[in-house]
Amino acid sequence: MAPTWPANTVPQQAHVDFHVPEYEAAHAHALSLGATFLEDESAHSDFRVYADPDGHPFCLCLEQPERYEAAESTPQA
Repeated sequence: MAPTWPANTVPQQAHVDFHVPEYEAAHAHALSLGATFLEDESAHSDFRVYADPDGHPFCLCLEQPERYEAAESTPQA
């Protein structure tokens, strides 16, 4: 049974975030595979919400290279 996101009547079993360099190509690819676009980035600038053909939500998240660069430059103890 598909979850009823954003309502929690039927909760999500898992959630996947796909990190992409930009939205346009990833958006088109997701839709071509049968995804449904649920929520744009207007409420949050770094991800969009979709559902797979069975109704399970997932996100396309913008890659943030500066976040990775900062983590790589931090010395490990």
